[in-house]
Amino acid sequence: PGDATAIFRRVLEDQRALDGADTQRVRTAMVQLGVALGETGQLEEALKHLRDAVALEAQQNNADNEDRRSLVAALAGALGYARRAEEAQAQYDNMRLLVRPLSVDAPLSQVGRHVRYAQMLGFQGQSAAAIDMADGIARMMGDQHPVLRVEAWAVVAMSARLQREGDKAL
Repeated sequence: PGDATAIFRRVLEDQRALDGADTQRVRTAMVQLGVALGETGQLEEALKHLRDAVALEAQQNNADNEDRRSLVAALAGALGYARRAEEAQAQYDNMRLLVRPLSVDAPLSQVGRHVRYAQMLGFQGQSAAAIDMADGIARMMGDQHPVLRVEAWAVVAMSARLQREGDKAL
């Protein structure tokens, strides 16, 4: 990822020069750079690029769409890594409004977002809500998606441990 940041900086610079305006391609380059920066621990700069990409997407599109959901999820994740729990919680709340209710047929990316939201609730001290949400996800996933089921159960266990509810912790 360290080498990628230099490449993505150049890509963003070149894309802006080629397009002459903030286009969808420029937004994509912002996100790629933001993610690479986040993965190398340069969180402040990563957050700036991700926030800019979220704002640009909102300018470019009138309706909620998968791009918006993905960008908000990326920003929320980066805020979580930066230990800005309240800001991350606000983004997860925003993202939750953008996603449809979960069903067994929901895209895996949507289910993963809900698992991350449940985890954030646990970190915020809202363990009962985190446990309820994650437990529901784990039960709904059944044997279809064992990785997501395990991730959801891990949220239940973590939240239960935080609340010293050993009977619910794994």
